[in-house]
Amino acid sequence: MAKEKDPAEIIQTIAQSIKVSQRGARRVRAHRFKELFGYQVLNAQRRERIEQLLAEAGIEVRPSLEEAKRDDWLVMSMPVEVPVPETRPDPAPTPEWFAHMASVHTDTEREVEMHFASPLFRDGSATARTRRRPGSRSKQPRGNHPGHIEADLLHFATTSTTSKRASGLCSWNASA
Repeated sequence: MAKEKDPAEIIQTIAQSIKVSQRGARRVRAHRFKELFGYQVLNAQRRERIEQLLAEAGIEVRPSLEEAKRDDWLVMSMPVEVPVPETRPDPAPTPEWFAHMASVHTDTEREVEMHFASPLFRDGSATARTRRRPGSRSKQPRGNHPGHIEADLLHFATTSTTSKRASGLCSWNASA
């Protein structure tokens, strides 16, 4: 018969094991978990004591010890509280924007890109000097066969609109 071990020490060992693991978790079969503590049977009193010690150490077990069947994997992890910066919602469009969109006739996909997608890129990329160019083709060989790739819309963060000297955002749509 295995000798019972101090549950607090076992929990500390598990916590250290979780901290040094690459995945940030430790897996063990439910029937092996009770053997870590030297128990043959994990009765309600022992289970509650172990769950209390796990909670105090900040260790979460999934599935819970109560729900786990004999051959289930218990995944033990220590969740880290990540501070979430408070963000403001996106600003509502101005009445001028709605008036402009009402006056625009979008008959083609290209016009939709220029009036709807383009401002999204421009607002995210920054300056008043941003330039845009629709329908840019570039050579893109595929194996031994020549081919072309077409950018639906290019946004340049500089005054230059040549692809060699500009850096910026692009929306690519590959077509042969």
